[in-house]
Amino acid sequence: MPTYSWDEHELYVLLEKFDQERNNVRNIIRFMQGTDEISNMLIAESQSMKTLLEYSEHIAAVDSTVIIYGESGSGKEVFAKYIHAKSNRANQVFIPINCASLPASLLEAEMFGYEKGTFTGGNKDGKIGLFEFADKGTVFLDEIGEMPLELQAKLLRIIETGEIKRLGSNQIIKSDVRIIAATNRDLLEMVREKTFRADLYYRLNVLVVNVPPLRSRVDDIFPISSYFVQTFNKKYGFTKRLSSDLISVMESYSWPGNVRELRNTVERMMVESNNTLIGVNSFRKGDTVIVERSTPPTSSDGELLSYQKAMENYERSYICSVMESCGGNIRSAARKMELHISTLYRKLEKLGIQIPQTTEENT
Repeated sequence: MPTYSWDEHELYVLLEKFDQERNNVRNIIRFMQGTDEISNMLIAESQSMKTLLEYSEHIAAVDSTVIIYGESGSGKEVFAKYIHAKSNRANQVFIPINCASLPASLLEAEMFGYEKGTFTGGNKDGKIGLFEFADKGTVFLDEIGEMPLELQAKLLRIIETGEIKRLGSNQIIKSDVRIIAATNRDLLEMVREKTFRADLYYRLNVLVVNVPPLRSRVDDIFPISSYFVQTFNKKYGFTKRLSSDLISVMESYSWPGNVRELRNTVERMMVESNNTLIGVNSFRKGDTVIVERSTPPTSSDGELLSYQKAMENYERSYICSVMESCGGNIRSAARKMELHISTLYRKLEKLGIQIPQTTEENT
């Protein structure tokens, strides 16, 4: 049975609609997720993945908190589902929460629920939270590094006491859940930067799973690709396959988007190709754009720059770059930046940029 994929909105609608029938809803969600079949979907030919699967099955037997590290698209949620499926909570729900998908206030309401009348425009009867709903099951906190600091303290309390309170209520509710978290960020570095709580980090960092990037487990590329070929042949009614030359090229590619990129690439090639045997000419590198997380600009002593200072630094860098591309010709640079030449002179003086010593304003 394939794993059913749904967006978070669908899950929240289910929770609101069937709050009084939560056991029925749990069974529905378990069927939709197919987590009991996830072990059949994990493909491991490389030794590193075989070792990791053995370790994951071993730690599934206990209820300790797990943190999964790995690059975007490497399969962190699949491993979380695998641990759940191998645990004694396998017959209960597996609830994923993306910590980066909602503003802090909405994320808090979804995690902990709220009483009626708490929010304008909220459910008139209140709403059960995901932690309360997941009682006896597993909560998967994806992108835990994006969780706001104010929510980190409340998560710490759940881990330590198993207690939650709906927003707008003083009643303590017990919730027995196993927590698995995942991130592609360096949480320890975030602790040093004071953007992640140290106490929460040590509570989460009990059992650690490091999912290797696809480029470091080349032996898995062919079997995973073959699985996707079977999947899309069945989905679209194809009878297509990948040539051995194409597989060789794919095994030499770095796959910055990991398994997610591999899946998308296989699907694109199969849909676009008119041939039963898909060759090398169907493969295009760089279809996936990897967006690196930007770091806020800081001064030489490591302090965060003010907005005004950061903008001045950017403006100085931009003008210098354009000036250099124009060979120091001020008139050409002004034209390129769509500025009046007098405006450019004022900016050069304000930003302390040395004006090139040339004749006739570099005409």
